[in-house]
Amino acid sequence: MTAENESPAKQRKPFPWKSSIGGVLLVGLAAGVIVAEPALKSITTETATFEAPVADVPSADTVLSCAATPALVTTDATTDSQFTADTTEQTTGVSVGVLSDAGSRIPGVSITSLAEQSALDGSEESTATATAKHLTQRIPEKQATQLLSSGEDGTTNVVGKNLSDGRESFAKLVAQSLGNQPTMISGMRTTLSRDGDLAGFSSAPCMAPSYDQWLVGASTAAENTSILTIANPSDSPATVSVSVYGSTDEEPQVGTLDRLVIAPGAQYSTLVGGIVPNDPAVSLRVQSQGGAVSASIQQSALRGLIPAGIDTISSGVGASTDTVVPFVWVQSAAATESLTSGAEGLAGTELLVSVPGAAAATVKAVATDASGTKHTIEIPNPLPGGRTSAVSLDALPAGSYSIRVSANRSIVAGARTVRGDSVTRAHDSAFIAAGERLSQRQLVTLPEGGNPYVLLSTDDAAASVSLRSLGSDGTLGQAITHKIAANSTLMVDTKSFESSRSFVLDTSGGAVYGGGLSVSGKTGVTAFTFQPSSSATQGIPVILP
Repeated sequence: MTAENESPAKQRKPFPWKSSIGGVLLVGLAAGVIVAEPALKSITTETATFEAPVADVPSADTVLSCAATPALVTTDATTDSQFTADTTEQTTGVSVGVLSDAGSRIPGVSITSLAEQSALDGSEESTATATAKHLTQRIPEKQATQLLSSGEDGTTNVVGKNLSDGRESFAKLVAQSLGNQPTMISGMRTTLSRDGDLAGFSSAPCMAPSYDQWLVGASTAAENTSILTIANPSDSPATVSVSVYGSTDEEPQVGTLDRLVIAPGAQYSTLVGGIVPNDPAVSLRVQSQGGAVSASIQQSALRGLIPAGIDTISSGVGASTDTVVPFVWVQSAAATESLTSGAEGLAGTELLVSVPGAAAATVKAVATDASGTKHTIEIPNPLPGGRTSAVSLDALPAGSYSIRVSANRSIVAGARTVRGDSVTRAHDSAFIAAGERLSQRQLVTLPEGGNPYVLLSTDDAAASVSLRSLGSDGTLGQAITHKIAANSTLMVDTKSFESSRSFVLDTSGGAVYGGGLSVSGKTGVTAFTFQPSSSATQGIPVILP
């Protein structure tokens, strides 16, 4: 991949987006009534069966959480004037793509900032009032519940809309359901900072809240800062517990994160280094009861006065014996050697594997490049249980890979990519989580401000994929269809999308996994995993008592 130089951005401006029940016969004996045995034998009993009625369950609004713009823990620190702590040249915001129903109705979409329940310094809850901003107008509920199979002209026509919001805070993105069906929506937080301690390129897909999620690959080693944020976009309080899987024997100090209560519409942030200090590879499992939550980690590094990477670690697929990291980019060996030479603790591109439980795991990993060539990754087996292990990928030839990881017991995986050629100049890093098998249809939104690439991969069966860009006028472009052989990959040229940053991806056949990576300038890099869309609401059978 090649990167292009970009002109400096204006101060903190948002990206310039274009806008059986069975009845059983019972025989009763009443007082004073005698029934002879032969009479009983003459009575036949038959089971009457009825079809269980299907109850339509209305689909609730689709809710996603969008991570905040990366920010310093404090702005009081002083550094050399050549490298101001805070950025003066930054573009940031949330880009959103949304699809209509078959009748071309665009659902109501709103975005709301979540209040800070507890600050990093332990200050009291924020008194800020959350106010929803409507990106599109909500359709009256009586009309919205109607299921349309076509528009007023009798034709079926799905259109879309590209939206944007420039806020920097953690936010809740809500899309109205139409016809009691979930709306197809995707969002992406993108931040590009060209100076300051947090210089770099960062992106994070807006995620559906969950009761169980994994964040893989944080580092609390010297000169690294990890900030865990847990947001509760639901209407119910959430009781959250955090489990920590480090790479050392250091006992994590979970403290209040064992039974943390987060109010509805609030977020909580804390330094991961306060839980497990001086650890280069840490994974967190975040579980909640009550309200579903969204968790992410802001990861940054500073080598002396040199910015050494910024990204947001998002949650991926849960523990499994077979998992796929969809997009890992490896730069040239010469660039990595120059970047890490003489830099203690600075690693190159790594595969990160966490093993839940006390038992060790035997792990295998195979990387498939963009041409379909496979490379076996050497792993120092067995990997210890209850720990996170980092495996270097610097021996792989330069290029883009999908990595399939398998083990004899459940594991969780992710990867870290670096971009840069000197420890004395600014460089960047990108984190990507293992992903789920994609749905038959999903809407994908790419990061703003860089040159994006898309890598799709299959497992043991061939698949077909079709991509249609969402244009600035809301229409879907011509479908671009590709066949992907079993256990192979496909690199998609996003230049065919023109100026569009959202596209519809349809899959058929075998399992498909997808990821994106974007580069900016000479060193900026960010990566993310595609999020499967919610399936349509189905009626559920109701069993009568």
